[in-house]
Order: sequence, then structure tokens, then C-alpha cells
Amino acid sequence: MTEAETEIRDCLRKGAFNVQIDFTEARLSVKLDPSKQLLRSFIELNNRVLDRFLSDDRQRIGVHTCPGGDQDSTHSADVDYADLLPDLFSLHAGRLYLP
Repeated sequence: MTEAETEIRDCLRKGAFNVQIDFTEARLSVKLDPSKQLLRSFIELNNRVLDRFLSDDRQRIGVHTCPGGDQDSTHSADVDYADLLPDLFSLHAGRLYLP
């Protein structure tokens, strides 16, 4: 978690308008675990990093999720965003990016 915080702070300090955290595991986690406990664990981990930032900085941090693209193939395109959104809205980030 310290490494992720450091990278985000470095980007903000160097003048990035926004910093985006890539969270392709979100959709894949629902595919692997329909109970969404894995997704919620990932969200909790992300929030532990995000909570290290003041509210003003968090407004400049966004989270991106997509079906993933491994070797020119999506791994979780069959997971509907409607299955993710209620939980993704509990992220402590300022923005949520969906393709």
C-alpha cells in the first residue's frame, strides 16, 4: 500500500491534474466470485490507500475499471457493470471511469 500511495503522491506533486488507479480486477472478481466478497475485499484495500489522502487530493484521484485486455482478449466482458456499480460507488475516490 505504501508503494501505491507514493506513486500517486509523486504524480500529484509533479502536477498531474488527475491520477487514475487501474482496477480491472473489479469485473474479474465478480466473475470469479459472484458473492462479491472478493470485490469487496479489493475495494477495502483500495480504500485503505485512498484514505491516506486528504479530501481535496482524493477529488483528483479516479478509479478505472474495464473488461480487461490480456493478449488481445477481454477476460470479463460478460460481467455487467450493473453488477459492479453499487459496490464501486463505495470507493473513496473522486471519480469513477468506465469505458
